Amino acid sequence: MDTVGRIALAAVALASLMTLNGCIVRSGTIVDQTTIRVAVGEFVATEQQGLARAPAVTQESAAQTGLAKLTELNGTINGLVLSDAHFAPRLMTLSDAAGSPIYASTEPADDWIFVFTAPPQNGFTSVRGVVVIDAATGRISSAQILQSN
Repeated sequence: MDTVGRIALAAVALASLMTLNGCIVRSGTIVDQTTIRVAVGEFVATEQQGLARAPAVTQESAAQTGLAKLTELNGTINGLVLSDAHFAPRLMTLSDAAGSPIYASTEPADDWIFVFTAPPQNGFTSVRGVVVIDAATGRISSAQILQSN
């Protein structure tokens, strides 16, 4: 592929991340011809470039599912609120700010990523939950509560 073709591919990839079916989607950093990284709160999603389908599961429905799962995982946490949401077309990995993996998939899928935060409690100054939900089926792919000082 020549330089003009690569520039056109990059422009299309970035433009496709700006809106999707009326939803605002964050722009990201193109890593190479097939990969893009997007910040989701303090996490980093790595997505495979390509066409995404409109999510079959709404953001509201998926967020409610995610919050219910986090509450199920640890019922002692109070005050979880949604702090960040992102539709991740063809999600491959999700990592924390230090690069530690939170989620990885061998088959990229269109997913919702939700980050929830709660006030300090139970001896921890930072309380967050992160959930990955398949945007086509509504199934939970990953759910974790992260607590630290």
